[in-house]
Amino acid sequence: MTIAALVLTLAGPAWAEETLYCVDTAVNGFFWEKGKAERTGFESQRITVRVKSDTERWIKIPGDKAVSKYVCKKFGEAISCHDAIDASLSPFIFKGDRFERVQNFAEQIGGDYSLYVAYGTCTKF
Repeated sequence: MTIAALVLTLAGPAWAEETLYCVDTAVNGFFWEKGKAERTGFESQRITVRVKSDTERWIKIPGDKAVSKYVCKKFGEAISCHDAIDASLSPFIFKGDRFERVQNFAEQIGGDYSLYVAYGTCTKF
């Protein structure tokens, strides 16, 4: 009985974690060129999302140097997540197997990225 309780205690938190592979299905926005914004489409990206809890996800966006910790909050049936270091950068909203995200902090204000919005779907791995 004691061994079974210990096994359940050690294995319990791992059951709560899951990994999602999320792929953009549509991406549009602006890129900065020669001092002005130009409309453009962007290539879809595959994003890896590690769901740690209802309030925490670790997200790896292609091109980023590291995985980022995101703080999440449920509202209605959706979950809104923002970067733990800077809430204004790259927010996500998840609902079921769908998501939307924004890439902001564009070059026009000193950032490294273009400005875009993306919609997509996630599958469990």
